[in-house]
Amino acid sequence: MKSESVKDNGYIRIDLHCHSSYSDGIMTPSLLAQKLKDKGVIFASLTDHDTLQGIDAFRNECARHGISVITGIELTTEFDGRMPHLLAYGFDAENPEIRQILDKGSYTHDNAVLDQTKRYPSSADAIGAIHRAGGIAILAHPSKTEPDAAALEKLVDELIRFELDGIEAVYADDDTDTQKRLITLVKSRKIVTSAGTDCHVPGYLCPGINISVELWKEFRDRLLEADKNAQKTPEPLPLALVSDRRSKLKSFLLNIVMPASLTFILFIISLFAIFLPYFERTLLDRKRDTIREVTQAAWSLLEELNTESSQGLLSLEQAKEQAKRRIQDIRYGDENKDYFWLQDLTPSIIMHPYRKDLNGQDVSEFKDQRGVRIFVEFAELASKEGEGYISYVWQWQDDEERIEPKESYIRMFEPWNWVIGTGIYVYDVQAEIAKLRSYIVNVSLVIASFVLLLLLYLIRQGLRLERSRSEAVRMLNESTERYRSLTEAATEGAMFVSDGRCRYANLVMEELTGCPASYLELLDYDDLFPLMDANSQWRACIDDPENCETPVSMTGVLKRLDGGLLSCVMTLRKVTETSVAGYMILVRRNVEMTDNTGVKMAIGRLLQIPANVTSDIADKIKDSAQVADIISHCRKTPQLVRSLLENGASTTAITHMLATVTDVTTKRLTQIAIREMGPPPVPFCFLALGSQGRESQTLYTDQDNAIVFDSTNGDDEAAQEYFLRLAGFVCDSLEEAGYRNCVGKSMANNPRWCQPLHVWKKYFDEWIKQPEQKQMMEFSIFFDFRPVYGDQALSHGLREHIFELLRETPYFFPQAAQNALQFKAPPRFLGTLMTGGKEHQGMLNVKEATMALVSYARLYALWKSVSDTNTLDRLEAITRLGVLLNSRRDDIINVYEALLRLRLRNQVKAIENNRQPDNWIDTVLLGNIDEVVLRECLREIDLMQNQIRRDFLGG
Repeated sequence: MKSESVKDNGYIRIDLHCHSSYSDGIMTPSLLAQKLKDKGVIFASLTDHDTLQGIDAFRNECARHGISVITGIELTTEFDGRMPHLLAYGFDAENPEIRQILDKGSYTHDNAVLDQTKRYPSSADAIGAIHRAGGIAILAHPSKTEPDAAALEKLVDELIRFELDGIEAVYADDDTDTQKRLITLVKSRKIVTSAGTDCHVPGYLCPGINISVELWKEFRDRLLEADKNAQKTPEPLPLALVSDRRSKLKSFLLNIVMPASLTFILFIISLFAIFLPYFERTLLDRKRDTIREVTQAAWSLLEELNTESSQGLLSLEQAKEQAKRRIQDIRYGDENKDYFWLQDLTPSIIMHPYRKDLNGQDVSEFKDQRGVRIFVEFAELASKEGEGYISYVWQWQDDEERIEPKESYIRMFEPWNWVIGTGIYVYDVQAEIAKLRSYIVNVSLVIASFVLLLLLYLIRQGLRLERSRSEAVRMLNESTERYRSLTEAATEGAMFVSDGRCRYANLVMEELTGCPASYLELLDYDDLFPLMDANSQWRACIDDPENCETPVSMTGVLKRLDGGLLSCVMTLRKVTETSVAGYMILVRRNVEMTDNTGVKMAIGRLLQIPANVTSDIADKIKDSAQVADIISHCRKTPQLVRSLLENGASTTAITHMLATVTDVTTKRLTQIAIREMGPPPVPFCFLALGSQGRESQTLYTDQDNAIVFDSTNGDDEAAQEYFLRLAGFVCDSLEEAGYRNCVGKSMANNPRWCQPLHVWKKYFDEWIKQPEQKQMMEFSIFFDFRPVYGDQALSHGLREHIFELLRETPYFFPQAAQNALQFKAPPRFLGTLMTGGKEHQGMLNVKEATMALVSYARLYALWKSVSDTNTLDRLEAITRLGVLLNSRRDDIINVYEALLRLRLRNQVKAIENNRQPDNWIDTVLLGNIDEVVLRECLREIDLMQNQIRRDFLGG
């Protein structure tokens, strides 16, 4: 936190002005971060032109290289006819004002071209927005913006009126004299200096530039002050702006009930006002077309007989008689009772099949029940139009007593001056329309019922979402209060230091230092632990921790950001259990807390765990001389897990903690066994397998362990007898501590799994060279072995043997891939998980889902000869080897942590309800947010399994 960032000559290497391919640079954020590391840069900022698209990727890559990142951007602004560029640092990237400025003009990643047609903010507006977002504003490359020195001073003075914070006085393209002149300008105006190379293309001068520690600290302090001032502005928490019941009801009615109801009403209106009338018109038109077509057929008969008469085959009278007889016999329709009639223009009835009393009669005065002379109208229509439709009333077919409305089609046969006609009864059409309407209505009602059910489902989901939101609001408010109370009551802060910089700090440390955790990495040891007599021993330790025996505690003085001093008890502890080496610094106010019962009770209530469980369990187990004490400590872990979950701890950190407790317990029990049994006859190694081997244990876990020992002295039986007794003691004690015996007996007290190294090699020979289903099941358990106690060379030798076998046996991987595809995600219908099964109806085994991800990481680790056993370490390793993109790795890690959280929370709840914990969750009881998360997890597992099929199964 000091030695690597400050050179002997009092300069520090930074670069606060860099560009990536997201604007007009040529390097990706990843490559830029690598170049910064190669140049020894300690602090950096990605300042792409008017875009923040690359900031997340840049921050992630810099974190891997130990480079501290300051949020940055280069904004194009307008001022007095010019377009000065402002470098903004330390602002909130999600601030609405900043986002609005970026919308006015920004680069796109596709073409990296600035849209010059857009309007840019004024310099005054941009500076104000940056300050309100908690950042500072710096004039970029001032000598390029205004080469004339006098004009530049005038420009800077004008911008200072708008509270410009500083200028980029240390700029790579400027010569030494220009930099000195600009630094003099900075000091005279009491503003700050930033330093950058404006790097677009890697070269001799970029990236990385030296700046004096004095100027750097002035810049850093202004940055911290800006953030502090921004925090002073009272901003109501969104959680506090919860609407009252009336507004919630109004919102629910407007946003959910009203759209659903309008949808249903529009469907009904469309059905009865549009579709049914259309069908009725279509049916009537079809009926009319039918009687016209059958009349055409009968008319053709008259034409045929007239032709025969003209040819002398029949006399005219014979043709007419034959026509009357044949047309009289024609019937059609559903009941075969529809007919034709013939009349002339007199009008007289020539032929009517049902009213024979009218045949040969003059019907010019015949009227229907409405008083209409219908036959006269038929004759007039035929004379004028030749054909057409006409409405009237007439008897129902052959029933003289029944009168019904009718519509007929008539056509003139000019050679004989006859009129032929037929009709449809309106009743028939109405009956058919009624039948069609009934059918459509019934079908529509069924559809409407489904639509209504769907709308009710959406309303129900809306209610569930509202309840889930309200519950989330309540829980988050409680969490906020819990953290606030904890911050006020607790006395110990924690800070993790790696590569000389602060990488993590808890809320208490923020409270003690008065500095946000995100800015602690910008501070040096001198800033927190000043050089003074009270800190002499402490500084000697933290300045050279490698030569300091840790853990070590001593009193000292902590300097707050506001300059205040706190007398503290400080502890330095070396951290080696994680993949990133470093040191943990613990700081506690030097206040006697023994009699402060109220504070202890407050902490106990907030953490909801006994005071002794909050201590370092692992240290207590290491110091335990009796098995009973070890068992007592182990049985307190469920309460600790519950507290960690409620306080938002990472699930992978929790599972790692559980595995660490198991490791320490196993190691201590082994030491006690050796103390009582005597030294082992040959070197050996106690192996952790399964979830313990992967450092991903949960509260529902069983023992998976084994012993491998050296057989150089040739007496394997005697050695095995010793180690079986040792394993029996350890495994029995673990069972008493809460670790269930393995159902498949994959434990060190099983003679099959307590063997010399050469036997273990034969086991793996069989599993790899004969990859059947049973062998694959055993291999998947035993490959995740990890040394816990003893001679680690035995473990390493066995793993090297495995990798050598795998290189010689490529046909193993397709079978391993099939084994990795055992988990089948349940189907989803309308967004709902369709789980089943007799024993666990409607439930999902979250462990099986998690194991799909574990199997994925294991398979590629085998393929690439990765020796890591932890799933996250494996994912990181195969990402470095090109199997995964960084974005895909992050997605998979998020899925892994989400599934672990579901498992742990479910198990804690079971323990609280005095039930045996397991891995089954009831998806029906999941909240809306958890259900969405679970669905996304299963979708991600589908993607992983598809990748396995492509890479190993050719699909």
